[in-house]
Amino acid sequence: MPLVCTIELSKTAGVTITVENADDQITQTIVMNGTSIVTTVKGNEETSLITQVQDQIKIQVKDFILEAETITCTSTGATAHTSEDVFSITSTADMTLTSSANLIQDVTDDLTVTTGGNTAVDAGGDFTVAAGGEAKIEATGDATLKGANANLTASSKATVKGATGLVKADTTLDVDGGTLTLKGTTETLKGNSIKIG
Repeated sequence: MPLVCTIELSKTAGVTITVENADDQITQTIVMNGTSIVTTVKGNEETSLITQVQDQIKIQVKDFILEAETITCTSTGATAHTSEDVFSITSTADMTLTSSANLIQDVTDDLTVTTGGNTAVDAGGDFTVAAGGEAKIEATGDATLKGANANLTASSKATVKGATGLVKADTTLDVDGGTLTLKGTTETLKGNSIKIG
């Protein structure tokens, strides 16, 4: 596989180094013109290009692969990552995502969070969950709602249902409504003092 190698020197165009591989139809070129360094690998199907100027390095290639033992990326300005196809981040060990300001997650379709162990959400301020459709919380074990004050509010109908039902208050329990109905096969009202009417 003979290669054709040329070096061109010019006071105006700079230095051009070319290596031609006719058998594989590949041409490698390095051009240094005093302003930029352009490295080109041109084949019969694809072309990769690296352009370096005094304040920027641009890589244009079909596949970009970076392999290293450790990788550190630091920017003093904004950082943007955009994918026009699937975007995946995978770690085989612990992963940490930290923001010193706001963190916003915005998706146009479904959002799924799955953990093999426990899941904890800790908010230093208010915690709000809003759903445009139905909102469901399901647990195979106990489900506990606890707070200084707990409010269950429905604009239409509120239903509390279980195999057995227990409503308990350490001090006073108030049941208030325009119409109050207690219905069951067996009704029992029990207490130190019961007032009806």
